[in-house]
Amino acid sequence: MSNKKIIKRTFKSCHGGCGVPVTAQNGATTYIEGDPESFTRGTLCAKGLASIQKVSNHNRLKYPIKRS
Repeated sequence: MSNKKIIKRTFKSCHGGCGVPVTAQNGATTYIEGDPESFTRGTLCAKGLASIQKVSNHNRLKYPIKRS
């Protein structure tokens, strides 16, 4: 059984603060698009469109690294 949800968020990694509906399935982000009800009328910059790759990258740190 898939647990699919669409959550409305604001993308804050650039200057705009665009509205973004995020589709999450089983706790993982699966799709990001621009919100047509936002001031950008459904468009996103390249950084916004690529943010799903940033979040789900296998090289991303998932916990703080302690110096030895």
